[in-house]
Amino acid sequence: MNRKKLAGITAACVIAIIVVILAINDGDSNGGGKTYHTLTTHTSPSAAGSVSLSSSGGEYESSVKVTLTASPASGYTFDHWTGDASGTSATVIITMDSNKDVTAYFAEEPVRVEARVTRVIDGDTIEVNLAGITYKVRYIGIDTPETVHPSEPVECFGKEASDKNAELVEGKIVRLEKDVSETDKYGRLLRYVWVGDIFVNDYLVRQGYAYASTYPPDVKYVGQFAEAQREAEENNRGLWAICG
Repeated sequence: MNRKKLAGITAACVIAIIVVILAINDGDSNGGGKTYHTLTTHTSPSAAGSVSLSSSGGEYESSVKVTLTASPASGYTFDHWTGDASGTSATVIITMDSNKDVTAYFAEEPVRVEARVTRVIDGDTIEVNLAGITYKVRYIGIDTPETVHPSEPVECFGKEASDKNAELVEGKIVRLEKDVSETDKYGRLLRYVWVGDIFVNDYLVRQGYAYASTYPPDVKYVGQFAEAQREAEENNRGLWAICG
């Protein structure tokens, strides 16, 4: 065989090998013909917490589900997700059908002060002993039907709201959280109230014992109370079933 013909055969073989290699690696840099996507996570503020993943590595195949869990640092609470994840649950699952970029937001833990409830006045007002001093406390962001107004009759579902409030907090240690205002025009402390794991303001609205009623500048939980009222009304709970 002459040299010219041999050179032609050699060149053809080299081209064939290159085509095969390209075909094998067609897809992405990871090879195998698979498509991989990148998951990038952030936290805000950056030092307020971290995000852990259900599986290691930053690259995932299409349709892989990845569980993300936001873990707050001391002094912070998880607030919400943005980007390619959403919601206020600390754990979310996303599907890697494209590159993902998510941010977990954290907020400073609110200051909550303990006090003992010494008297329940009505559905949204209590009396507490705080550091040896007696205060009246008006729940922020909600309004229950009247039962003790000097010039108005007892309103529909007022007694039920007052009784439920007493069932929740009377004689118990509660935690009080301030928003912006210290007191109302009557000198009552304006507070959000927790007993155990129950957010009392939210509970009374969500179960149909109170209406959401927010007055600026005390609006920290306005969205939560509005959602609680929608739930109570849609499910015909409490006063929504009886008072019309």
